[in-house]
Amino acid sequence: MNKTILLILITCHWLGAFTIPFSEKPVKTDENLCTGFFNGDNDDSLKCEQDNKAWFWHNGEKLFMHWEAEIDSTFGESSFRKRDDFSTENYVRLQVITDVNKCYAYVFYAYPLGGRTDAIRTEDMGIDGGWNSGYTYKNQITDKKWICNMEVPFKDLRFQGEPPYNWKIILSRFNKHLNEFFISPYLRINLGKDYFRKAEDIVIKEKIATNSNILFRPYYLKKYDIKNKKSSPDPSYDFDKNKLNDLDNIGFDFSYNPNNAIKAKLSVNPDFSDAPLDYAQNTFNMRNAPYYSENRYFFNEDLDAFGVGSNLFYSRNIMQPNYALKVTGSTPECTYGFLSSMDKEISIGDSVTNRDDFFHILAYKPTMDNLGIQFTFLNRENKNYHADVFHIQPSFTFNQHHSAWSEFNYSYIDDGEREIKKGFNTFGGYYGNSSQCNWSVSYGIVSEDFEAGMGRADDVGFYYPAYNFGWKDESPSKFIKSYGYNTWGSISFYTANDEMRYLNSGVNFWMNTQYKFSYNVGGNFNQDNFIGTRFNVPNCSFSANFNKWDFLNFGFYQEIGEMVVYSLNDKYSYYFSSFSTSGKINKYSAYSISAVRYRYEGFPESSGYDPEYWISNAGLTINFSNDISLTNGLRYNNSDNPDNINKVRFFSNFRWEFRPDCNFFAGFSTAGDNSVMDKYVSTYEQAYAKINYSF
Repeated sequence: MNKTILLILITCHWLGAFTIPFSEKPVKTDENLCTGFFNGDNDDSLKCEQDNKAWFWHNGEKLFMHWEAEIDSTFGESSFRKRDDFSTENYVRLQVITDVNKCYAYVFYAYPLGGRTDAIRTEDMGIDGGWNSGYTYKNQITDKKWICNMEVPFKDLRFQGEPPYNWKIILSRFNKHLNEFFISPYLRINLGKDYFRKAEDIVIKEKIATNSNILFRPYYLKKYDIKNKKSSPDPSYDFDKNKLNDLDNIGFDFSYNPNNAIKAKLSVNPDFSDAPLDYAQNTFNMRNAPYYSENRYFFNEDLDAFGVGSNLFYSRNIMQPNYALKVTGSTPECTYGFLSSMDKEISIGDSVTNRDDFFHILAYKPTMDNLGIQFTFLNRENKNYHADVFHIQPSFTFNQHHSAWSEFNYSYIDDGEREIKKGFNTFGGYYGNSSQCNWSVSYGIVSEDFEAGMGRADDVGFYYPAYNFGWKDESPSKFIKSYGYNTWGSISFYTANDEMRYLNSGVNFWMNTQYKFSYNVGGNFNQDNFIGTRFNVPNCSFSANFNKWDFLNFGFYQEIGEMVVYSLNDKYSYYFSSFSTSGKINKYSAYSISAVRYRYEGFPESSGYDPEYWISNAGLTINFSNDISLTNGLRYNNSDNPDNINKVRFFSNFRWEFRPDCNFFAGFSTAGDNSVMDKYVSTYEQAYAKINYSF
């Protein structure tokens, strides 16, 4: 970065530092004003040509923001959106950092037509939309100005200590017409921890009111099996056995913040009927079970507090919990978290298909400047079953450009049938970056006896080294916005005999243009050692995306290569072609469609596997307002592979938030097969209605 830009940033930083005044009425002075926005999309930062001014004050219970953003005729039409629906439309965004010793921020979005989207920005720069608050905002929009008045309750934020409170803020604005992002002060996500450290300093000198922030949300659910014409039973009491029966239709969520640093949340018989169906995906020729991202809202919220990924805790292993308890907290010395859940036993006849296991996680992370150490203990148990994992992950940040990390996991499992298994895995690496380059080297070892009872099943008994290098140029020109390339390589070996297991190496070139068109060209050279034979399995790919118009965003992907088909003990050529489109129909509705064609060459007719098929996903969302929405989805997979039972799946979910945090849901889902004489045969149909009310 040149000296002129550096001087501008330092000057902006010092001019922007201020004390948040205490007032019950709006305060607009130079002392509580934040302005000076810069283009955050490239290193050669330019000042935002449109004026932005934001004033802040508080009343001991809420933080108030009054933002005046200059607009012009290119501002365009916005759209309604349901809660936590992230969008690339015009928005202004406030980030609040309440603990300057830790790397996270609370994020609050404002859109022209309303709609609440709040989240937590995590240390890895991800945006976790599972966190919710009671923030509100109101807009006033004219031909030349967008005025946003936002209120953020302090009770939803975690912080410690007595006044003065030394916090930080980051303001951002996205201009949809220019497809550019502006920020104050000038920060970029590649700064790492310095993204949080160099945010704008603010001071609140008055005492913030203590609020326990209690929420109780019971629900009642009614289901109807359309295919079998059977309704779910109502809650009942068995007087002969003196106990409650049929409680699957009721439950509740309860959350309690005893202070501004601790949050406890309990869900009893949580219901996920309003969660959308998983996307259809290609599960053919997978060594392990497919991964499905978590879309059940309880498990999404605050998951990062435990510091582990799906390899150690895959929440989909908890099929239908009886209860789930979560406690997370933060002190000046550490952050911590605890989760406990018990699954329901599910039986078909005399066969138990899902055990009523207990799941527990305990996490602790001390607060240090450049050194971080995550400690996590994971436990899954039942009668005659016990599985533990001890997780330690230290990391060290030399400065904003260099960091090192490592991870060690020890597993213990006793299932009452096999001998007790004790295993381990360990990983580590180094990451560095400059203004144009980033690079990393890493290693990993997984013992043959490692097994995480709460995690996803994965390969064991190998070790590997790996590297990655990337280069980019973000200096804009008349046609090019940014371009660059990446190269990578890894090779793994079996621990039993040191033979090569898998080799992966490749390179890709990418470019983003000023005309909202981007493309990527890549190639891989892979070797797969299977059943004692080393197969060469190269591939190459091309992708392109075009998102100039609101009503039509288009994507294309093509991959050609060879792969080992493990069930056939040989390699075969394959061709994947993917098409996707999405867009906004009007301010009330939007759609998305994707389709992938899979084709394999040379399958023996006696193999029983389909060499050519389609997988498609489609969605249509109608937002009648920010509080009323109808979401519809279609999942289609016409392969004749043995694991594909339901070729067509459809769902429709209606949501009405009739008052804040009080919702009515109704929906319908179906699954079926149309391979029998080309006639659709329903295998599953269900309708439901659900209401929850918050106190």
